[in-house]
Amino acid sequence: VEIIDKALLSRLLYPNPVCVLSVADADAGTHNHMIITWLSCFDNKGGFMCSMNQKRHTASFFAQPGSVFVLGVAAADMADTVLAIGACSGRDALKEVQLSLRACRPGWQPLDTPVALPAAQGKSSVDKAAKRRAVEAGLRTLEPCVAHIVCAMDERIERDGHWIMFCHMLHAHVRPSYWSGRGLVAGPDSTPVLTFLGSKQFAHMVAAPVPD
Repeated sequence: VEIIDKALLSRLLYPNPVCVLSVADADAGTHNHMIITWLSCFDNKGGFMCSMNQKRHTASFFAQPGSVFVLGVAAADMADTVLAIGACSGRDALKEVQLSLRACRPGWQPLDTPVALPAAQGKSSVDKAAKRRAVEAGLRTLEPCVAHIVCAMDERIERDGHWIMFCHMLHAHVRPSYWSGRGLVAGPDSTPVLTFLGSKQFAHMVAAPVPD
């Protein structure tokens, strides 16, 4: 399922899922994946904020506004992979090789194809420029993720050794069994989405029954 409506994009992060944040720089021939859970929507138009330690290797990919990246939503069957990614620094190793990660383009397209953009591009010149950068950067993400959200960083501020980054979602792809038509939720036969409790402990998110 491809999502471009900004109000629906926001709903992908309402549950505060564990995400794999993926960055790439085609010119430098580099890429990395890290785990991020400190993120939250701040409006219903695709805007969100996230916090990243400035010492993280991935932080070097966010040198200027407009930097593009992918959030890959992790389900429960990715718990071991999430912990392994979090324990490995991209400064010391290429994680896709070190951890045998299965990478793809957003939308589960093979890496030997360019980043695909949605047919409806919208009128925002900022969004159009960010989508062009997504193609130029050669964005990639992880195949096991149940949703791929292409994003751009608009602004960052420093707080206690962390970058507080204000971002917005450009478009997303979601596995049909994880999209209710109104939000991100695992279907009855699907593995629950992960959220983070701290100290390497996760919780599984399932939808509560709708009251009569």
